[in-house]
Amino acid sequence: MPRRYGQHFLRDEAILRRIVDASGVGPEDFVLEIGPGEGLLTRILAEKAKKVLAVEIDRHLFENLQKADLPANVEVRQGNALEISIEEPFKIVSNLPYEITTATLQKFLLSSHKPATITLLIQKEVAERIVGKNGASRLTLFCGYHALPKLLFTVPRGAFSPPPKVESAVIHLEVRQNSLLDPVSEEQFFRLTNAAFAEKRKTLANSLKSILGVDVAEKLKKANLDPKSRPEEISLEQWIFLAQSV
Repeated sequence: MPRRYGQHFLRDEAILRRIVDASGVGPEDFVLEIGPGEGLLTRILAEKAKKVLAVEIDRHLFENLQKADLPANVEVRQGNALEISIEEPFKIVSNLPYEITTATLQKFLLSSHKPATITLLIQKEVAERIVGKNGASRLTLFCGYHALPKLLFTVPRGAFSPPPKVESAVIHLEVRQNSLLDPVSEEQFFRLTNAAFAEKRKTLANSLKSILGVDVAEKLKKANLDPKSRPEEISLEQWIFLAQSV
């Protein structure tokens, strides 16, 4: 079976059901599944959801799914899920090809019509970065600004076929439907965080001088931030306050 798109198929039914339960999908929900692969997660989602749209980019897998006698409330579509647009309320549940994790989050968290929730089985290291387990990162702040992420549980390598080389984890994001900041402050928030993490080994005073000017240290202190701090030490709430105060 071709694996051009990096699929690692999860075949442990107990874990699949745990993922669906954690997603909160119910009988009124429309679900987008990205990369259904063999359709095992698809079938369990179909038991809970009103409708499942399973988008598979791999033509061989898509053709197999068409022959798989899936439940009537499942639509299988061949194509790139990152290029589709959904206008009705929806949730995302997926055992995601790990290399498209960031692209998937960017696509749907920045969409004009956002999903209500996103539940993903992804690389454990990336899941930990999203929730800021070892300090903030650009991805931590991006996801935290647009959603409320929680790392739910890890999944052993042996549950997959073939087993991935990395550890895996399930993450759930409750997507914010309204922005935390007004458009001007939001733009400033991302200017500041992008500048800081572009040179994350530098102190805030050094990395933000180009934006905040020569009195950068004074402005940081007024926002209750230590100019000698590193960007990974600053919380989402502190970045928001800084964006609003400058």
